[in-house]
Amino acid sequence: MIFKTSDVPHILEVEIDGEITEDEMGELEERFNQKKNKHGKNNKLNLLVEVTHINYTLEGLIKEIGFDKKHLDDMEKIAVVSNDKWVKYAEKINQYLPNVAIDFFDTSEKEKAMTWLS
Repeated sequence: MIFKTSDVPHILEVEIDGEITEDEMGELEERFNQKKNKHGKNNKLNLLVEVTHINYTLEGLIKEIGFDKKHLDDMEKIAVVSNDKWVKYAEKINQYLPNVAIDFFDTSEKEKAMTWLS
């Protein structure tokens, strides 16, 4: 997992290419909390997730589910940018994150995703 610096204060940008481990999920949570605390506690963050290829360890998946539940009230939107077809099927996760808007974009639409998050 690679973390990128976004010029927009309320957007956390993450690139995933390969396996997501429990340690990386811990780092995601740490960076999320740092950005949220810097941005202001009353404001929500948006996530831009670029997925080239994704593979979870069981521990990483469990930690992600816990992260999502813990931060439901801290997120407003999640944009997923990928050409992987299976990622688009993940749209069903919307039912588990009822207060978070999630949209999916092809890799050629990254700027459109950033605009949607802004």
